[in-house]
Amino acid sequence: PLYCAEHISLDPNAMYHKCDFQMDLEQNKRCKEIVFKEFKYCYKHFDDWLATDFVGPGSTAKTNHLLESVSAILTKLEHEASQAKAEDTELYQRKSKLLPKYQSMTKSIEAHLFVLQTTQSDVVNTKHFNSTNASSFDHGRKIDTCRENFQIGIEASNNEHNWERT
Repeated sequence: PLYCAEHISLDPNAMYHKCDFQMDLEQNKRCKEIVFKEFKYCYKHFDDWLATDFVGPGSTAKTNHLLESVSAILTKLEHEASQAKAEDTELYQRKSKLLPKYQSMTKSIEAHLFVLQTTQSDVVNTKHFNSTNASSFDHGRKIDTCRENFQIGIEASNNEHNWERT
């Protein structure tokens, strides 16, 4: 990048930007993490982004596309880190520092996909039960419990995969 992290927004051709998460609404304070422009939020606030922008119709396809992007970046980082290990220790340390962040993002996306699939199957079952009584009340209940389901999805995803570093 042409600019430091503080002034990254001044570079119109940059591949990065600051995380869009607003920490303090009154003082207009934002997160200081730098992320690819493809991602709205950093790994710290990634779950919030998934819970707000990746729900509703078409969200599964959108989430799958995001998973592909994050997985591609993670694979590239792992490859670059392994190449840099013998040649450039400083570069290796920088790449290795990024790996857990992208691994965390991958886990969050997989957990969110689990929640989406569970919620979508619940909606299908609800429609078969009684389409008139299950309308707005059931939809509101699902939105209210989205974060709880998301945590359940994270736990289920962690149980299905071994996320230890090898």
